[in-house]
Amino acid sequence: MKFNELMKAIIPTPQEVKVGVANWFKENGKFWGVSVGMHLVIFVVLGVAIGAPQAKKLLQEVVFFDTEVDQAIEEAPITHFDVGETPVEPTVLNTESLTEPPAATIEQDAQFNDNSAVFEAAGGGSAATGASFGGLGGFDVSAIGAGPAVRGPGGVGVGVGTGDKGGSGGAGEGFAGRGTGSRQAMLASGGGTADSERSVGAATNWLARHQNPDGGWGCMEFTKQCKDPSCSAHAQKAGGDHPMAATAFGLLPFFAAGQTHESKGPYQGVIRKGLLWMATHQDQKTGRLGGGSMYEHGLATIAICEAYGLSKDQKLRGPAQAAVAFIEDAQNDSSGGWHYTANPPTVGDTSVVGWQLMGLKSAHMAGLKTNPQTLVKAKKFLASVAKGKS
Repeated sequence: MKFNELMKAIIPTPQEVKVGVANWFKENGKFWGVSVGMHLVIFVVLGVAIGAPQAKKLLQEVVFFDTEVDQAIEEAPITHFDVGETPVEPTVLNTESLTEPPAATIEQDAQFNDNSAVFEAAGGGSAATGASFGGLGGFDVSAIGAGPAVRGPGGVGVGVGTGDKGGSGGAGEGFAGRGTGSRQAMLASGGGTADSERSVGAATNWLARHQNPDGGWGCMEFTKQCKDPSCSAHAQKAGGDHPMAATAFGLLPFFAAGQTHESKGPYQGVIRKGLLWMATHQDQKTGRLGGGSMYEHGLATIAICEAYGLSKDQKLRGPAQAAVAFIEDAQNDSSGGWHYTANPPTVGDTSVVGWQLMGLKSAHMAGLKTNPQTLVKAKKFLASVAKGKS
C-alpha cells in the first residue's frame, strides 16, 4: 500500500469527524456534562471554604486591634486619684523675678535607663548640664530670654536617655524622650517635683474617669461618665460635642506621660479603647478622621501619629499615613493654607493651619512619609499672612 493511501485510511475525513463528534455527544455528552458540573460545584465550595478565612484575615488587618486581644486585657477599676492639697508658695513680682532665668542646670549623678521602644544605648555616660533638645526639622526656636536659638535637622530631642549628667544619650530623634529614663532626666534637670508628677497623675486619672463607654470622649456630656459624686466638672452646653477632637485631647496627655496601648499600666485599656474608637470613625477611602472640620482631623492626626511613633505598632501605620495624606490633599494649592473644610476655596485660616502642621510634624517624628512640598506651600501661606495678605 502506498503512503498516500495509508494516510487516507488512517486519518478520517472532515465529514467523518463531524458525524463522529455528533454521535459521541448524543451517546456520552450528558454524562460528561453532569460530571463537569459536579466538579465545578466542588471547586466553588472548596474555594469559598478556603478563601473565606483569607478574606476575613485581610479585613482584620485593616482594623486597628484584634477584639480577642482587647478582651484579654484585665482592666483594673479606675478610682478617683486625690492629688491632695499643694502648699501655696507666695510669688514676688518684680523686675528680677519676671526676667526669665537661664535653663536650670544641676549636678546629677543618678543614671536613668530608658524604656522607650526606640531607645538606643549611648555607650556610656557623658557630661551634660541639662536635657538637650534639637531643632524642629528646619524651624528656628528663638529663646525668649538669655541664650542662643536652637536649630537642628531632626525631630524633637537629640536624646535624653542614659547618661550620668542630666541625661545625655538616647535615640536622638522622634519620640525618644518619652521613655521613663528620659522623663526622669528631664524632671531632674528642669525643676520637676513630686507634686508636679502627682498633678500629671491626677489629670490622666480624671480623663480616664470621664471617657465614654464606647472609648471616645466628648465636650458636652462627659460628666455623666464620672462615678464620683464630688465631680465638679462643667460640661459644654452648646457648640457641639466634637468627639474626634475631644478624643484626641483625651489621648494626648497619656502619650505625653509615656503611656501607650501597649505599655503596661492602669490606663492601657483606656488608651486602647480610645484608639479603637478613632479607627472605627476613620473614612477608609479618604483617610479622614471623623466627619467634623479640619480642626478635628488635624488634632486626631497628631494623636494617631504619636500613638504609632511611641509604640511602633504596625497596625497603626496605615491609618496614620492615610490621615497624613488627607491633610496633604486638603491643602489649598494656590495659597498653601487650610480652612475649616478640605480643599477650601478661601485662602486659609492660621489656627487651622497650625493644627495641620503639628499633625505633619508628629508624622515626621514618627517616621511616616510626608510631602516636602506641602510644607513649602505652608511656609508660603504663613509668609503671606505675616505681611497682612490674607
